[in-house]
Amino acid sequence: MRNYSLTALTFTILFSTSALAKEPLKGRFEINGRAGNDRSIAMTEFWVPFSQNEESVIYGDLRLMGDNKNNREGNLGVGYRKITKAPYLGKGVAGIHSWIDKRITDQGSKFYQATIGTEWLSQDIDIRTNAYIPLSDKKEYTISNPNANNLTGNTIQVGTNGTLVEEPLYGLDLELGYELGSSYKYFRDHTDSFRIYGGGYYFDGDHTKSVQGIRGRVITDISKNIQLGARIQHDNSRDTQGFLEATFRFPIDAKQSYRDTGLYARLEESPERDIDIVTNDTVTETPDTTILINKATGLPQEVLIVDNTAAAGGDGSAEKPFNTLASAEAAASAHTILYMRRGNGNITNQDQGILLNKTGQQLIGSGTDFVYEPNKYKTKNGKQISSNIITPATEPAVITNINAGGDGIHVRADDITIGGIKIVAANDDGITVNNAQNFTLYDTEILNSGNDGLDIFIDDNRSHDVSINNLQTSSSGDKGIELTVYNSSSLNYTQRNSISSNNGDQGISLSYSDNSTGNALVDSSTLKNNNNNNIQVYTHDNTKVNWTIKNNIIDGTNLYFGILVRSSGDSSVDSAIIKNNYITNSKLDGIVLDLSGSNTSTINNAVITENKINNNRRDGISLGAYRGSGGILNALIESNDIQNNDGHGIQMGVDENASLSASVNKNLITLNDRHGINIYDSSTGSNTIDLGGGTFGAEGQNRIYDNADEEIRVDLDGAELKAENNYWGTNSGLTPSETSLIDASSIDFTPFLTETP
Repeated sequence: MRNYSLTALTFTILFSTSALAKEPLKGRFEINGRAGNDRSIAMTEFWVPFSQNEESVIYGDLRLMGDNKNNREGNLGVGYRKITKAPYLGKGVAGIHSWIDKRITDQGSKFYQATIGTEWLSQDIDIRTNAYIPLSDKKEYTISNPNANNLTGNTIQVGTNGTLVEEPLYGLDLELGYELGSSYKYFRDHTDSFRIYGGGYYFDGDHTKSVQGIRGRVITDISKNIQLGARIQHDNSRDTQGFLEATFRFPIDAKQSYRDTGLYARLEESPERDIDIVTNDTVTETPDTTILINKATGLPQEVLIVDNTAAAGGDGSAEKPFNTLASAEAAASAHTILYMRRGNGNITNQDQGILLNKTGQQLIGSGTDFVYEPNKYKTKNGKQISSNIITPATEPAVITNINAGGDGIHVRADDITIGGIKIVAANDDGITVNNAQNFTLYDTEILNSGNDGLDIFIDDNRSHDVSINNLQTSSSGDKGIELTVYNSSSLNYTQRNSISSNNGDQGISLSYSDNSTGNALVDSSTLKNNNNNNIQVYTHDNTKVNWTIKNNIIDGTNLYFGILVRSSGDSSVDSAIIKNNYITNSKLDGIVLDLSGSNTSTINNAVITENKINNNRRDGISLGAYRGSGGILNALIESNDIQNNDGHGIQMGVDENASLSASVNKNLITLNDRHGINIYDSSTGSNTIDLGGGTFGAEGQNRIYDNADEEIRVDLDGAELKAENNYWGTNSGLTPSETSLIDASSIDFTPFLTETP
């Protein structure tokens, strides 16, 4: 049963005993249990008088209820009663009470309502009415369709959800009662009271059907402390419900005796009202089965199915698949989905590759969940589907191309999607993408391609988006992934959760040139043991690009660098973010930012932060502006772990008339085989490095110690290096023996940190 909590209330009893000739009314606690044919209920009640005299009382009432169907309710009320006379009714107790109610239904809905009640309680006749006013709106719930989605014929059949609406109802009830004990000696002698009641109720809502019914009950106080009873009700929604009940009151003898004090005892009776916030529910939409519509065409989505174990002569339907990939390629139109079952798991009838050259085609294999995509599809009935998975993943279907110069998959149209395929030993590229806008590739493996694993080539002077997720390229003859953009084209490239390993050249090579523009993101991927640079990004010839390389594992190269970002030929990198990568075992440097060739190119606002750069065969980080009049400007090197590299921890240098400016903060630079930091300047341009307290307001906070050569080497053509607020491995700061100053350059390291920050 779900725990139910209500704000605890403290009632203060206010009464003056000296003003009462009779014993004053007392607060009490009641436990009520009801065992029924449909449900069983447990309830607690706290009844407390606030103010009273012999003829009236103001009281508070708190009730908590729960049943065996996970309904929970709380009621907080106040009331007023007075002994008075009424026309035609004689002497009795007139009362009014109001409540705030909260209920949690078995659906999990939370509803609030206000309740207002009136009552007339006399020696023989009782009259009670209550009005119930919802304070909450309806709640809607989804009814899942139990029928699975499936491929049927050449269409996609899906189950759509239904909707259930639950709402609290407005209501009114009326009850009349009669005290039998006054008329029968047995009841007078053996009970404190014995009453029977009958009445009716009506509840109505805006979205569900009304509830109307009748109820009756019998209640007897066999003593001041124990009440027994039975009740029954019947309505058009809940059918017939009957209960046997018992109430126990504490402390003992807290309640007045009706036989002893008459109407005065009735001032403290528990108000009678519906124990529930009455709700009803209805199914406004039933679960259904329908087909998917392609949003681009407005027609049922066409699916052609390939299974290389199927009988010859198939039509591409789910019941009679094609048994060759070539048959599906020939039959496919724009926006067709070609779905490849695993078949026998080899390249039988799937060894000639495939050309996707019609807009919106999708090649989906059994190696991925075939999912509903709301940007591409809609249901014919316009409802939400029960499950986004149309066909769950198993093992992938396998493709190759054994023809000379043949690609496993060749893409030459816009809006193409590929997923769930394994491409092995294609003669040329695993996948070639040529001037295709909006290309998506996911959950795909490319092994042992003769050339590149994935080759994307763009030169059509248009804007493009490429999205790669969970791609594995391994053991390609050339690059794992090659991206080439030129001729004033634009590309936004996103790669996540991918692996590129053991390829013959770069793991990833991204190149923008000839007035091209764009953005590139490589995120959460693994680049390992590629023969050349693991990640290589180039900008050439008047290009303008932003790079982000983050959250990657970059482990081992046979040649060159872990990450190389290079700009040449008057191009501009507006930002280069290299963040939270683990870079190790590179043949040369871990990270290189480089300007090369005679040019005015720039790398602006580079951020190298939170990387772990360990055990590379040369420098951990190298920034070099070696040619022309461009520069690496406003770089930030911060919070990196740079250890155990065979060269310098960080090297920054400029030649000719190039410029370099950088802030260096909060790095750990230790146990490197050469200098912790090496700065040199052979340029007529500017070289502004701030390790703390300098032009860029760097904080310092670097830890530079235990490097094999001096901790820092400075060649700034006689200028001073600002390096304040750093820790140099001792409490005495930077000693002369740990400093190499060239051409009368100097270093300001005071103040310094005396312990590691």
